[in-house]
Amino acid sequence: MRTIWNGIRESCGALSREAAGERNAREQAGRQKLRGELAIPPDAIVLVAVANIRPQKRLERLPAVLGALQALLKQEAEDRPVHLILAGERSSQHEQSMQAEALLDSAITEYAVAECVHRIGSVEDTRALLSCCDALVSVSDYEGLSLVHLEALAAGIPVIATAVGGTPEIAAASPAVEVLPPEVTAAEFAETVWRVLKKSGGMTIRLPEVFSLRAMSERYRQFFPRLAGCDVRQACRGLLLVINNLSTGGAQTSARRLLKELRRCGVPVRAVVLQEVPEYPTPGRLDLLAAGIPVMVLPLAGRTASLAAMHPLLLELDREQPAAVAFWNVMPAVKMLLADALPGIHMFDVSPGEMNFDSLERYFARPRADLPIRSTRDYGRLLAGAVVKYGRQRAVAAAQLQTEVHVIPNGVDLPARVREHGPRERVILGTSARISPQKKLEQLLGALRLALPGLPDCELWIAGAPDRDCEAYAQDLRRLAAGLPVIWLGEVQDIGSFLQQLDVFVMISHPAGCPNASLEALAAGLPVIATDYGGVHEQVLDGVNGKLVPDGAES
Repeated sequence: MRTIWNGIRESCGALSREAAGERNAREQAGRQKLRGELAIPPDAIVLVAVANIRPQKRLERLPAVLGALQALLKQEAEDRPVHLILAGERSSQHEQSMQAEALLDSAITEYAVAECVHRIGSVEDTRALLSCCDALVSVSDYEGLSLVHLEALAAGIPVIATAVGGTPEIAAASPAVEVLPPEVTAAEFAETVWRVLKKSGGMTIRLPEVFSLRAMSERYRQFFPRLAGCDVRQACRGLLLVINNLSTGGAQTSARRLLKELRRCGVPVRAVVLQEVPEYPTPGRLDLLAAGIPVMVLPLAGRTASLAAMHPLLLELDREQPAAVAFWNVMPAVKMLLADALPGIHMFDVSPGEMNFDSLERYFARPRADLPIRSTRDYGRLLAGAVVKYGRQRAVAAAQLQTEVHVIPNGVDLPARVREHGPRERVILGTSARISPQKKLEQLLGALRLALPGLPDCELWIAGAPDRDCEAYAQDLRRLAAGLPVIWLGEVQDIGSFLQQLDVFVMISHPAGCPNASLEALAAGLPVIATDYGGVHEQVLDGVNGKLVPDGAES
């Protein structure tokens, strides 16, 4: 299921100064004419509600709001009357509608606002009516995605409404829409109306592009051909894995291993990378290509990623639809675009660790305005499931995404031969990690300095090159290591040979999902000393194949 927002025709775009002046003159004349017909003073604040009289519209609440706003203006010494225009009719054949009208009549009498309430019945030109008023108000208990709210924005007036139906989604796209809880009091609603009116005085209010007729038509055009073709395509086959890049890193290494193993087992696989330059393949991309795995490069960039930029991928998927798509540590803005654009395909979010959920939280604090995916739950509803790397993450993923969650730890190749580790004159400790603040190597150096007086003759070998923009951090680490038996090996291509030379593998990493480094060390027959963080406790059994240390405890 996908969401396609309602859309309406926008007001005229950019006008010449002369044309804009003529339009303003027409609107002003219409405003004066309406107010004259209804005997509304020229300086009055005019609120408007456009709704046929139905129980769910709760129009009987508005007289109380009108009275509260009048009282508030008197309190603030604002000598301006407030009037309310009600546009809409009841059904004479509908008993509940007549009951709703009776409640409205009773409230008008109770709050003594009969002279300020103008019931004008149905109107043909809603936008013209709205442009004659100062704000649209809605106290409904139920709405879909209200066309009247959109018309008000197109007419250039603010909207104050209860947060029901699609109204919060309109508010997310326009600062001129203020939403309040359905149980809001009349006084609270009136205070909000007054605050919005004062704020909107110098504001240019426009219909958000995502609610335009053009945008609505474009989404129908986008989805209908794809949905219509679902039943006639060839059978869905294999896996498409989408990943930011195939540079050095645990998540990238795990993705490559998975794709190559699936291909060895006869499963068709493809990959898409988002942050690589087509002409300069990373070693990871070359590795997949050498294994006969197709890799498409779509150089996208965060929130600037657009559906148009992903058009080559969508065409490829229309030609040959996979059985499943895996978002493997993908930047959230792209995940949302693809999840929205691929109806009928089983999609899985594969999380390498807690950073995935941190990035989702940051994204949904300010989501894309052009997508109807406003929360992690909205995103989760589009997924066939999620995959996490260790058990502790299952509850986090299930709570955020509200979808089925599978725990699938990383896997590594087992070496053909494991070196027997016996006593040596010098004990070699080692770690393999990108030189990055996330890897907390300064804590490892601090722990070595504390433990060194009680250790036998030893060295610490560190395999790994600095991440991009981490050269200064690498220099700081070398200064911290002064006087310690530390050997900096830089980038090591053959990790297996490196591990065969060690006696103990040590690792302090934060955050950690299901780290490959410790898995590879255990596969090589090494005991592992690691901080108890993330999924490490599911690999290292304290006192059996290694030692777990509380996170952050150098001693």
